[in-house]
Amino acid sequence: MQWMKDLQSSGVLEDVKPNAFTYSVVLASIVRSKRSDALESATELLQEMEDAVLAGDNDCRPTIVTYNTVLSSIAESGDPIKAQEFMARIYHRFESGILHQKPNIFTWNLLVEAWSRSRRPDAIKGALAAINRIRSLHASGELDQKPNFDTFKELLYCHLRSEIYNRKTILEILDEMDKLTAAGDGRISMYDQFALIRLLCEKRDSALLYRAERILETMKRKGDSREESVREAYNILISAWTQTRDPNSAERVNILKLQRNGLKIPRSSLVSASEKDTSRAYSNLTETDATTRLVRFF
Repeated sequence: MQWMKDLQSSGVLEDVKPNAFTYSVVLASIVRSKRSDALESATELLQEMEDAVLAGDNDCRPTIVTYNTVLSSIAESGDPIKAQEFMARIYHRFESGILHQKPNIFTWNLLVEAWSRSRRPDAIKGALAAINRIRSLHASGELDQKPNFDTFKELLYCHLRSEIYNRKTILEILDEMDKLTAAGDGRISMYDQFALIRLLCEKRDSALLYRAERILETMKRKGDSREESVREAYNILISAWTQTRDPNSAERVNILKLQRNGLKIPRSSLVSASEKDTSRAYSNLTETDATTRLVRFF
């Protein structure tokens, strides 16, 4: 890109200059590089685009995708305060005319992700506040979409990464994600399937382990996961079941070992205990985490 600038400034090729597409490609490459200074470099490049627009060069006008690219880097760093500050910058640029598009659901989901990755004590509260804001913006017509599959996925991660978790809320979010998937509004990736299995197993909670088994079955059924990933997921589940006090743990371990080794188990053996124990788990639950009262999903 600097070469293009030099050619233009030298008069060799006056028509050759970076435009919004050039900047966006370079900016995305910087973010994907995972360099320690990636966020700083991307922010500087974005500022250069904004300055160019203010100087009258509309060919360099950033889009909401450009801003989302920078925000994704902030979200991945797990800094929700910086993410909120950048959200304020996006809205300011829209109001000032530099940006011609409003923040979209992807923008807001990145803020939820920033809270989810932060592992702060107030992470769930912050994520729920962002989701409530999405709801209110959608209700007022300022945002085209309501909370979607990715919104709930990041909220689920937020709960699973919390030291104090609420089983009932986690199961409710999983149910909502299942409904959205069935309606064609989202599809969980192999990467997320494996990550969710690992996080669910970390809780050593039988009701959550049954759901982890269901995710593994989906993982296998889709056929888009590597064999080593499936085997590792089985190992994680087996290890988790051995550390629970569930009366069915030995049975689950044996079934999972057989499945891991390629033996097909009748569907009735896989779901009967799961459905029974999950129902019992629901009936014994009470709402213990006050922060979950901030939002209802249904």
